[in-house]
Amino acid sequence: MNILFLSPWFPFPLENGSKIRIYNLIKNLSRHHDVRLISFIREGERIDSQGLEGICNVEATIPFQEFNPRSLKSIAGFLAPIPRSVVDCYSSQMAKQVEISIKLHRPALIIASEIATALYGGRKWKIPCILDEMQLGLNYQLHTNSSSYFSRARKEIYRYKLHTYTKYMVKQYDACTVASEIEHRFVSNILGRMGNIYVLPNGVDIDLNKPANVDIQPDTLIYQGALTFSANLDAMSYFTTEIFPIVQREVPQVVIRITGRNDGVDLSHLSLNENVKFTGFVPDIRSEVSRSWACVVPLRLGGGTRLKILEAMALGTPVVASSKAVEGLYVTPGYHVLIGDTPEDFAFQVIRLLKDEQLRDMLSRNGRELVEKNYAWIDIGTCFEQIIDSVMNDRKTANANTIRFPE
Repeated sequence: MNILFLSPWFPFPLENGSKIRIYNLIKNLSRHHDVRLISFIREGERIDSQGLEGICNVEATIPFQEFNPRSLKSIAGFLAPIPRSVVDCYSSQMAKQVEISIKLHRPALIIASEIATALYGGRKWKIPCILDEMQLGLNYQLHTNSSSYFSRARKEIYRYKLHTYTKYMVKQYDACTVASEIEHRFVSNILGRMGNIYVLPNGVDIDLNKPANVDIQPDTLIYQGALTFSANLDAMSYFTTEIFPIVQREVPQVVIRITGRNDGVDLSHLSLNENVKFTGFVPDIRSEVSRSWACVVPLRLGGGTRLKILEAMALGTPVVASSKAVEGLYVTPGYHVLIGDTPEDFAFQVIRLLKDEQLRDMLSRNGRELVEKNYAWIDIGTCFEQIIDSVMNDRKTANANTIRFPE
């Protein structure tokens, strides 16, 4: 089957969670289908087309217009019934490229990844369409606390517009996926029960990510996540200011390594010292994670399922996390991960793990077993195929011989 895949990020190299999900879904689809990719690219984003050879045909890359709240389009968006970020970021170039691709290649299915590409697919093409990884949770969390009546009013307007826009978009697609049961419940509470929304979790390549024969460094912690993403920045601000000082008082030599980009990020809210190390972008994060004693994930914002946790488990590196960080993951606290939801509790679990090699070994084994059983991308790809088959069969039943392509 010929599939047109619309991506908000160029999916290689694998620099963030969105790219990892997109890459692995395309990789699994390519086993049985011909996949054509049209992708947005961001300013400064690294792209490597060679990494997609044999997996998909890169049809076009389109510059992504980042949201500018002061642009004329954005200001005009105050009067629009949809979020003004959608108005400001709309790409006529992407819309045109999708139209050209449909006319030339006549795909049997369109898959749009995330809400950023949702506008370019949908029922207007009279082709089966799937929207992958719809996410409302993080957007709502970022618009909760407000200090003034005016600010609260603006955020309520934003929520109403996001609600209206998302509900409209869901109706434009034959099926939509979310990355966790938590997100599914959240979306259902906001939009109402809609039968075309499925849970398709994130996963990990258990063959690529497996315990390595490396020298594990005592008293080393790692956080994998670019601080250019607001949830990561908040997590590390929280960790370095409220948790890490407690850990250092008990284990003075402990080091935390923070991987990923942080260029252009205001780090003034982080409490930094010589034991807080920034690695920058790491081409292959596996070695950094494998040789760390523990992975810390003190997330307070976000939705979906945490790829950084699944990757650490697959590599045999134990995880200390907040309850928020493991939402949507089928983990047992104390058996697969350690959980701490206050600075004191989180620090206690980190200190406990740094001092107990047997505890580390137990968590390492159990975490690896969990991802092998529940979170292998190959199995998640099979589930995605089942969603696709269901969509295609429903379309055949309802619209036999009625699909028309644009002339």
